[in-house]
Amino acid sequence: MRKHAARLWEPGAEAYLRRFGIGSAKDVEKILSGFDFARPVYEQPLSIGQMYYQFVRTPSADDENPALGGWYCLKGQELTRLAIHSPGAARRVGEFQVVEDVIALEGIAIDMETTTEEQAKYGVGGLGGGTQIYLPPILRSALLFRGLFTDSGSKAGLSSLPPRGSR
Repeated sequence: MRKHAARLWEPGAEAYLRRFGIGSAKDVEKILSGFDFARPVYEQPLSIGQMYYQFVRTPSADDENPALGGWYCLKGQELTRLAIHSPGAARRVGEFQVVEDVIALEGIAIDMETTTEEQAKYGVGGLGGGTQIYLPPILRSALLFRGLFTDSGSKAGLSSLPPRGSR
């Protein structure tokens, strides 16, 4: 496994997504629209034991049973700095541990001052500027969901997880 990140431009990021099963042009465009390609985007190795975080949607009128997504962030990342738009649902911070070495797509969230109706449907939007990490569905088993933090918070991983038996 590669030890260092490989910098990509948009065609390389698209090739990464296609290599790992994202086939439709619409899906590729939707994912890549969250990255700021004026800034570095990498194929980033994630190593066993590392921790990552996700702002997980809570049930809402639009989605009563939301699934975990494929976007992750680093500890301390602010929700507002990611390419997330979530007007209809609150988010809670979920913690994930890498249990298998894997390569993810990592870059800076693009500033989406205006969010289209289509983007809002998928939860895309936000101020950008924060580091975000994307894993295609076929690779997500490399991260183990450890649980949701007790408070919703606006920063990833800065409160404590509930006691192990209460999850």
